[in-house]
Amino acid sequence: MIKFARFDYLIAVVNYFLMMNILKRIARKFSYQHQQDTFWKGNYATWQEAMQYAQGYDAQASFEQIKTAALKVKNGEAIFERDGKLFHQAEYNWLLLTHLQKIALASANSLNLIDFGGALGSTYFQHLTFLKEIAHLRWNIIEQPHFVAFGKENLSSPNLYFYENLATCFKESKASTILLSGLLSYVVEPYRLLEEIQSLGFNYVIIERTPLIASTSDILTIQYVNHTNLYQGSYPAWIFSEGKLKKALESTYDLQGEYASFDTISAQVKGLPSHFNQFKMLFWEKKK
Repeated sequence: MIKFARFDYLIAVVNYFLMMNILKRIARKFSYQHQQDTFWKGNYATWQEAMQYAQGYDAQASFEQIKTAALKVKNGEAIFERDGKLFHQAEYNWLLLTHLQKIALASANSLNLIDFGGALGSTYFQHLTFLKEIAHLRWNIIEQPHFVAFGKENLSSPNLYFYENLATCFKESKASTILLSGLLSYVVEPYRLLEEIQSLGFNYVIIERTPLIASTSDILTIQYVNHTNLYQGSYPAWIFSEGKLKKALESTYDLQGEYASFDTISAQVKGLPSHFNQFKMLFWEKKK
């Protein structure tokens, strides 16, 4: 009887730990989004429908944080900032740098690039150590009017310019390259933007930090942001069909490079993993 009692005890202990493990997994599944600064939730038919459920965010407060951070970068108090968060150690996107250097080498050590949605120069300042080695550098940022006004007054230089729209920027800069870094998901009509890019005739298109899925159609969700020390809010976001997005450019451009980006996000969207990491960088070169 004692042997059976010990055996029953072991079974009970094993069952207890198995049950606790299952409960922990369930708890992680349902609370994962609350542990993350950013997560997706829902699937909507149109941008207008998603906007009805999105709360938006305090744009002015966010802008003030980004301004303050950008000035600290300019004054040497930090290396770069992203969304108002300061970084005091160098972090390089080596894949992006490699392709920017490739473009410069093919253009007599020259790089003339449009950074669409580039805030107050986040990517520019992050990689300035290497960018300043390019003999002829022109980095053009397209942003909202209040970003542009502040950038022109406080951050512009012979290498850094700010514009409010693509048409004016392209006309004045004659840029050969356009960078869409973490931007395309938040454009109301992303394919119309891609059509405009093709019509302007850029030699290179870099789409970076963009979520792609193996599906025939895009997903429109809402992205919730809970950066306690930065900003909080929610807004529509596209998750793109990889095939559809590539097809939108392949008549004009050849895909020369395709790489995984570093981004991850929690997701509560039907058909997607709860821990989504299918972000990519696509490097396109104009067909000869």
